[in-house]
Amino acid sequence: MRQWDVKQGQLEAALFQHHATGQRPMVNTRGCFGGPKVDLIDKLTEEVAALAPRILAEREAALKYAQTPSWFVLFRTQKAAAIAASCNILPMNQSLFQVHPAPGPEEVNWQSLWFNHQQRLLRGWLTAPCA
Repeated sequence: MRQWDVKQGQLEAALFQHHATGQRPMVNTRGCFGGPKVDLIDKLTEEVAALAPRILAEREAALKYAQTPSWFVLFRTQKAAAIAASCNILPMNQSLFQVHPAPGPEEVNWQSLWFNHQQRLLRGWLTAPCA
């Protein structure tokens, strides 16, 4: 996933450069050692497309595990969080994947993040009579 994110970011930067200058960026195939130049946008598009089957395989593998009603996800950048929030991973059923803004750090019960679904249910049942 990280490789796809890097390549996609490079592709977006190359497309921005193309729109800003009107010229398609070129890159040497052997880096700083020279070699024939190829179109950077075409090269990155092929690399992103080559990573797509791996992403689909990882998604399928992740969906095989038991699901919990909510997940807590951390992102390295605000851009990555915005991209994830705009994704439509399950287009057939919009209610299965919803993104909400993160709570503040003081509002997160950090210890409970390590509990699995059954442990959270048990804790809820045990504390319900006390409430």
